[in-house]
Amino acid sequence: MTLVSNRESIEVVRNTYGLTPDFIGPVDQHPIRIHFQEIDGVVYVTPEGSRTLQDWKDNVMAWARVDYPKVAHGAALIPEGFYVSSASALNAVAERVDGKPYAFACHSRGAAQGAVLAKFLIDAGRPPPLKLYLIEPARAFFGVLPEEFVGVESWGTWNGNDPVPYVPLACAQFQLQIIGHDDKLDPFACHHLVAVAAALDDLNRGTST
Repeated sequence: MTLVSNRESIEVVRNTYGLTPDFIGPVDQHPIRIHFQEIDGVVYVTPEGSRTLQDWKDNVMAWARVDYPKVAHGAALIPEGFYVSSASALNAVAERVDGKPYAFACHSRGAAQGAVLAKFLIDAGRPPPLKLYLIEPARAFFGVLPEEFVGVESWGTWNGNDPVPYVPLACAQFQLQIIGHDDKLDPFACHHLVAVAAALDDLNRGTST
């Protein structure tokens, strides 16, 4: 059993593009779509990034409004959209990873949902994920990261001036690897997985500035 590399995790996410999700959450107003891939004995759980108008509506509301509803889960406060969508998938994910090593590999909105799902699984008594690969993740926990993540390995990217890992500002962010340029790229182009992969490749070759 060997985990994929950080760079390979981007391809794990990209491999889901164009495929029918293995699970689609039942909550229409807060949708979640999840893919499962088993690689070298590890199940990779990949909630999709934003794809629909409702996805972006949820995102903008959570990022832009300080009065956006929040749900308490233990000591954590979670934006309602991320909470409800992740909770709707908890049983399906728990069944799929039951007794197997697992990790989350996800991007953007999906990375926020993946982090929330990881917390839910730990709270339900499941072993923690082997690793969280959080590529350009939105923030999902107000204040500080929940203590459940202490000791859980994580890696993620923040490419150039991508605005998504910055929001909501009131939420805590996982430690991310800074890649790409600070001010020379279209903020929204920085967010795309192709651009993230290229920036990481440049950094690994020692050509990033």
